[in-house]
Amino acid sequence: KPDGDDEAKGLSAFKAWKTLARAVKALQPGDTLYLEPGVYEGDLDFQIGKAGEDKIFLRGRGTGAVVIQGNLRIHQSANVVMERLNFGDEVKVDGSRDMAFENCRFGGSLEVANTQGLRVTHCEFSNPRQAAIRLAGSDGAFLGGNIYSNSEEAAVVADAADSVFHSDYNSYGNREKSWRIGGEDWGFERLQKDHDR
Repeated sequence: KPDGDDEAKGLSAFKAWKTLARAVKALQPGDTLYLEPGVYEGDLDFQIGKAGEDKIFLRGRGTGAVVIQGNLRIHQSANVVMERLNFGDEVKVDGSRDMAFENCRFGGSLEVANTQGLRVTHCEFSNPRQAAIRLAGSDGAFLGGNIYSNSEEAAVVADAADSVFHSDYNSYGNREKSWRIGGEDWGFERLQKDHDR
């Protein structure tokens, strides 16, 4: 929690760590990290989780907003689920697999490279001037029930349509620029026709 102590044991709300950098160092497959409401500042770069092992969860706790203010880079990670978190800046995922974002809010883009099995569900992307999700060299993405406030940029940018294996129940701010595939804008009607998933 924001007023925690990185010298604490970190095993209860009364003995919580203070920083995300300290907390993620301790995470092992099967663990859940609860974040108390408040603002967590500073850029963060981490590698956690293992393919074929239990998931690691990072969850907002309670009803207040948990805000991660700073650039977040996740690399060479697997089986990680982030729930009820607010990201103020860019989030980058690289060289990973089976990563999930559920009920999260993004102030910047989610940039995903060389990653398989991404899931983004019931999330809100609030920056209308930039692409919400960028997929490069990735496949098997599942996008469901998201709200994209895009007005100037396409909401989803990908190398190829088959980068995403399922997309449904999403809302787009600019339906004429729902996706950009291989540099070409796809409106919502074309998306429904050519990528009916």
